[in-house]
Amino acid sequence: MLKKTWGYGLSALMAFASVACGNAPPTEEVSQETGAVNGGPDFLWWNPVTGQLRTWQLSGSTVKGALVLDAGCGSGCNNEWYPFATDELFKYKIWWFDRFGAGDVAHWEVSSTGHVSYGPPLSWTCAPPDCSAVWKPIGTVHLTPVPCSPGLCAQTGGILWHNMSTNQTAMWLLDIDSKTVTSGPVFSTTCGPTEGCVPGVTTYPRLTADFNGDGNSDILWWNEQTGTLTVWLLWNTNGSVLGTQTLSWTVLGGTGWSIVGAADADGDGHVDLLWRHMPDGLMSNWLLDGKGNVLANPSLSRAFDSSSPWTPVGYVKF
Repeated sequence: MLKKTWGYGLSALMAFASVACGNAPPTEEVSQETGAVNGGPDFLWWNPVTGQLRTWQLSGSTVKGALVLDAGCGSGCNNEWYPFATDELFKYKIWWFDRFGAGDVAHWEVSSTGHVSYGPPLSWTCAPPDCSAVWKPIGTVHLTPVPCSPGLCAQTGGILWHNMSTNQTAMWLLDIDSKTVTSGPVFSTTCGPTEGCVPGVTTYPRLTADFNGDGNSDILWWNEQTGTLTVWLLWNTNGSVLGTQTLSWTVLGGTGWSIVGAADADGDGHVDLLWRHMPDGLMSNWLLDGKGNVLANPSLSRAFDSSSPWTPVGYVKF
């Protein structure tokens, strides 16, 4: 079997074909709870005990219903795999990483009725012990390719990674088949004190989303020591940062709040940021204006049951 290694700092990302979790048959105990509810993006939850996935179907800040997907990733699967990203631009896919197994990355494609179709694993893997011990998948990216002629640009999709040892950030850029990794550029910018990357503190990007509305994905950082939230504004696939955006509100770490998703929650065309508070389970959106200003923070009509094993995955729109 052909094997090739790409070196990233102190670790490597290794490419070879293998079998993914997504090829397992769906579980039979899950079923649809309600019909699809029209509205904004929904929120996806994963139960690592049973392997089930379900959505809260939202209309603005109101939880209108729930939908259980017709496939789960449980039993032995949960010992290795976890969902790390959702992305409607990738044709409504849930992305999984086999951190403790072969290091595969694969996706599930989900229909509006909650039906799951399994995609193939990517052509690259991030296997233990050298890669997955330090590299963490953060989310998906959609960027303008380089070089690119005016009027002929089509976005390239990929997976964003962060090295928690070296603080490097890198991308796996994908071909049109959403399977073949064509390159793995490393960002020229490295996180620093502003983003919370200081000696003795483990910091990583929280998620990816288009915060400034230019059509390209951006990267959100949260410095829990200062409470500052910083966005790296991206613009193409060469691994460069166009600029930064600082959100107008701050949240200190240790207050019980955590970032769980980003999407246009109120339908105004700008990405908003969803927070969860523990242990009371309150969930609240920061409504953003695309320029870093927080305009309001309405709470969802339903709180999260903090005694349950369900964990947040991110916003979806099936």
